[in-house]
Amino acid sequence: MNDANIIFSDLKGNRYLVRDVPGAGDCALLALLHNPAFHAPVSGVDELRRAVVSFARGESRQDCSEVYSLVGERNGVTFDGYLSQVLQPGFWVGTVFFVWVTMCYGITICSHYFDAQRIPQCNATDDFLKSHMPAVTPTGSQPQVHVLFHQYRNMKCCKPAMYNHFACLLPVPHMSGDVQTLNAEVEKSVKPWWTRADGVNGYDCSKDVKAKKQKGKLSKIEWKELTEAKTLHYLKNSDQGAKLAVAMSKKLEEAPDKEVDVGVTVPNSTTVNTDSQMSQLLRVSDKYDRRNWLQRATIVFIFLHPKIGAKNSADTAAFTGVKENTLLGWLYQKKFINGWLELVEAMNAGTALRALPVHVQDLFPHVDPESTVCVKRFRNRILGAANQRKIYFKGGKVSEIYLFVGLKLFITLANLPFFSSLS
Repeated sequence: MNDANIIFSDLKGNRYLVRDVPGAGDCALLALLHNPAFHAPVSGVDELRRAVVSFARGESRQDCSEVYSLVGERNGVTFDGYLSQVLQPGFWVGTVFFVWVTMCYGITICSHYFDAQRIPQCNATDDFLKSHMPAVTPTGSQPQVHVLFHQYRNMKCCKPAMYNHFACLLPVPHMSGDVQTLNAEVEKSVKPWWTRADGVNGYDCSKDVKAKKQKGKLSKIEWKELTEAKTLHYLKNSDQGAKLAVAMSKKLEEAPDKEVDVGVTVPNSTTVNTDSQMSQLLRVSDKYDRRNWLQRATIVFIFLHPKIGAKNSADTAAFTGVKENTLLGWLYQKKFINGWLELVEAMNAGTALRALPVHVQDLFPHVDPESTVCVKRFRNRILGAANQRKIYFKGGKVSEIYLFVGLKLFITLANLPFFSSLS
C-alpha cells in the first residue's frame, strides 16, 4: 500500500483518507489544523496552544480543571503546571487538550485507533462530556474532526500502550469495488511470514521440496537456499494449533454431558462386591489423575472379553477413555497384573458393561451378562516369574569353563587310590 493513499475504515464502514503529519511533538495540533472541518480562528500551532490555554485559565477554569483531574493525572503535575507545559513548543498533548478544544470551539474530535485485538475503536470528546460533565456539553449540531492515534512510523502495530502519534483523517465518499485498507494491512501483518509466501529461492514450497540437482554437487549457498525452502515447506504444512483448538472446543461442548466419577474404593477384605462397586462410570481422566484398581480391572476385562473389546487395545481405549499405551502397560507389567488379576477373575460381563456410558452399552446387546474371561495366561506369567531361575549365558566362554572344570575333575578322580587300583 502506498503511504500517500492509505484508507482507514471504522466499525460503521466509514472510510477516511489518512494524512500523516510531522512528529515533532505537535502531531495532535497539526492533525486538527490540517483537517478542513476544523474551523477555529487560529493560523498555527503556537496560536492554537495559546488560545486553548487562555480559555482554560479564563471563565471555564473550574470546568477545565475538572477535566484535567478526570483524565490528565501526570505524575503529580498541577493544573497550572500543566498549562505552562502546554504553552511550550513541541510539548505533546492528547485527550485533555482535545476535550478543552471541544469546550472552547464546539468541535467534536473523534480519535480512532486499533485495540489489541486489531478492532478499530473510536473515542469522541462529545461522548466524554455527555458522560462526565453534561452541563458543559456544547448544544446543537457540532462539526466532527477525525484523527488516527497510532505508533509513530508504524501504523500496523496494535499495541495501544505504545501509541504516541496522531494523523489526520479525511472522510472520503463511498468507494465502489474492493479497496485496500489499513485494516486489511493490519490483519495481514499479524499473520506468520510463512503464510504470506508460497515459495522462496525459486522453490515451490506448496509441495515437497527437492534439490534442483544432485546433493553432492550443491554449493554452500545452494545448500542454504534448499534448507530455507524446506523450512518454509515444513512451516506451511505444520499444524498451527487449529486442529487442536477444534478438538478442545468439541471436548468442552461435550463436558457438561459427562457424569462425574464419585470414586470407587476397594475394601481390604478378600470378598469384593464387584457387581455394585464396578457399576460406577469410568473416568476420562487427565494425565495426573489416578484410577483405582477396580476401574483398571474393569477396563482390562472389557479388553479381554471376546465379544466386547476382543483384545483390541484401540477399541477398548475408545470405549473407556484410557490411553492405549496405559492399557498395554497394565497388561504387560507384572506389578499391574498382580493388582487387577483377582478382580478380573471375580467379574462378569454384566458388571463391566454397566461401568460404561449408556450409549456404549447399547453397542453390545447380545453379550451374555454372566460370561467371564480367561486370565490363565496372566496367572501363569506371575507364577512363572516367581519360580523362574535366572540363568546367565555369556556366549562361548560357558563351554570353555565347563570343559576346564570337567577336565580338572577327571584328573582329580584319576589320581585317587580307588581308581588307581582299578587300573
